[in-house]
Amino acid sequence: MRSRGFKETIEVKGDCSELLACEKILPDVDVILTDHSLVSMMEKAEALDHRCTKLSSLNSCITSRLDTCDNDTVKSDVRLFKDIDEYICSAEGRPVILRIANSDCAPNPLVQVQIRAMLQGCFETFMIFIELEAQKAEYETSDACPFIDQAKTCAIQGATDICDADMGTVVANIWDIANGNRFAEFGCTQNAIQSRECTGHP
Repeated sequence: MRSRGFKETIEVKGDCSELLACEKILPDVDVILTDHSLVSMMEKAEALDHRCTKLSSLNSCITSRLDTCDNDTVKSDVRLFKDIDEYICSAEGRPVILRIANSDCAPNPLVQVQIRAMLQGCFETFMIFIELEAQKAEYETSDACPFIDQAKTCAIQGATDICDADMGTVVANIWDIANGNRFAEFGCTQNAIQSRECTGHP
């Protein structure tokens, strides 16, 4: 799937065409990237490095055009597009991405399908737990924190089992990039999660 594929799922309200056009700055290379959360794979270091040289132009474009779009969903997804590419091009992300590109997972067309199904399963399990918790009389949004941590663990372990530890590492980082702000709304930080687990709070 192409890294701009998430746009197909967005209902654009208002004129966001100028902002969305910023994504065209980055060369279109073969990647695996599902919607808002997964992982990129580049077959060649040259393709990755060429893409990464365009990040500065992408950032400038997004900054200058952000106010032209009145759709918060589109804005969020464009920022996510940028943030994921910044991770891919970082000193932390680049070597892991290239190792994945040279692994047995890269040429396997079933990997993307398997990872998508695995992530969907982790999310659905998370939602079941949240719905059960929400039925309790004393439910607070922060009660979801341990289940959020479990969902992330599910995703990392699933990616590692399907592919390898490098895939698990990238999924973990993309998960944090994609979901950090969303889960912060629950009042969850890693420290809060660990604290609640240590006290035995459900």
